[in-house]
Amino acid sequence: MHSNQSPGSQPPHRLYSLLLKAGAGLGTVVLIGGAVFVIWGDRIITERILPRIEVAIEDAVDRPIQLGASQGTSLWGVRLGKTVIPPTATDKSSVTVDAVEVTIGLRSLIFQRIIKPRVVLVRPKVSLVQAENGTWGELSIPELAEEERWLKLEIQSVEVEKAQLTAKPFTAGRKAVVPRETIAVDKVNGIVEFYGGEEIKEVSFDVAGAVETGSFDLEGTANLDSQAIKANVRTTDLPAAGVNPFLPDSLGISSGILNSNLTVAAALTEEKTLDQSATDVKGTARFQSGEFWSRELSKPVSNIRSQLRFQGQQVTLEDTGLQLDDIVLTASGDVDLEDGYDITAQIPSVSLAQVQTLAEAQLPSILEGALDGTFQLDTQVTGELSEPRLKGRLFNLEALQVDRLSLETVAADFDLTPARFNLTELRVVPEAGGTIVADAQVDLTDLENLSFQLAAQADLPADVYAQTYSIAIPEAVVVGDLSADIEAAGTLQEQTAFAQWRLSDSTFPGTGEIT
Repeated sequence: MHSNQSPGSQPPHRLYSLLLKAGAGLGTVVLIGGAVFVIWGDRIITERILPRIEVAIEDAVDRPIQLGASQGTSLWGVRLGKTVIPPTATDKSSVTVDAVEVTIGLRSLIFQRIIKPRVVLVRPKVSLVQAENGTWGELSIPELAEEERWLKLEIQSVEVEKAQLTAKPFTAGRKAVVPRETIAVDKVNGIVEFYGGEEIKEVSFDVAGAVETGSFDLEGTANLDSQAIKANVRTTDLPAAGVNPFLPDSLGISSGILNSNLTVAAALTEEKTLDQSATDVKGTARFQSGEFWSRELSKPVSNIRSQLRFQGQQVTLEDTGLQLDDIVLTASGDVDLEDGYDITAQIPSVSLAQVQTLAEAQLPSILEGALDGTFQLDTQVTGELSEPRLKGRLFNLEALQVDRLSLETVAADFDLTPARFNLTELRVVPEAGGTIVADAQVDLTDLENLSFQLAAQADLPADVYAQTYSIAIPEAVVVGDLSADIEAAGTLQEQTAFAQWRLSDSTFPGTGEIT
């Protein structure tokens, strides 16, 4: 009988025998290693590893830390008990974690002296207390010298379960227009994963939580090298008052909720400014029932609402409006990162009486009859984001009574930039006839020393106004038409003026000047 087996081949039963022996050998190593780790692992972790990790964390955050005792070990990790970063004499912020579960890759630890932990923080409670100087905690992350790194640390992920965060603003001696209250964020669950080894290159995150009756959900990635981020942002009934601790005391939000569903991509330039070419935002956001306070206003800005539609580098304002006392403003339009502003806004009706109330000022008695007169304001905002330009037109909706005169038309066209206010035309048309036209410029570059220029022209039927003010003129005398040119300039502290007048079609024509 002849065998067909080649010289280098082995019978199947011999191969199976080798595999069984190898498997038995590896199994024995694993069993022995497991037994050793179970017996002595807790001691190794408690006496050798935890103290060094504790020191490493203290050096990293520059704060004392109390790592919890080991509550159990396994081949793959350890569970620590209550862990605390206590407050210090200069920082009242603190962190308490009920338990810390750390999963460690044993192979990299044994053969490469690299810890690659996956950390789970169970029911962490973070209490941030604002210091008097406005900071929120003293944490720093200094670079360790290369020789200090006896053991490399490459964190794989940090997960939080049922976290709570409170932020308590500093209030002693502060008189904010809206009281600064503690912010509470709870039901926080999330995970942050790190990529790139010891020098982290990229981070992914997925975090959700609740604030009062609202909620938020953030997920995305961040590239630390390119300083770029991509994220999905969703909020439901998120209260806007949570930003108050970060506003100056002269400003505050007393109400308002935000609903949004956005995808965001953004990056920074080398100069740490926003890279507009990399910015892309899509989705919608709606803010409603807002109320805003300012120390400069006697009344709050209320009924703030806006529907925002994001389309890449452009945002469209829809159903946008607010109310200041009884004055209502509406707005619509677009804001584009490259093209700038294209927004129209309107106040459909406003009276001098409303302006007087808001300004808490007393208008001259000659204007008392005009207090109930109503105006409409139409404006348009254009220009680049860094140089907005406001153009507007204010005009009366009904005749105004000023002293004995009824004014049929009062209209002003103007434009405003950060550096200059231009009254392009003020036109007044009395019902008795004639016109008054004026223009002016105000330099805003030095707000403490404003300067202005004004020019006006008047053409009025003098005989009609003489009758209006009961000035007796002989029947044989005709005063005629009065024309005047007026120029004025100066600052709030010092002004000059010049006027030149003419009487035409008059029994006694003449001219004159007034300085």
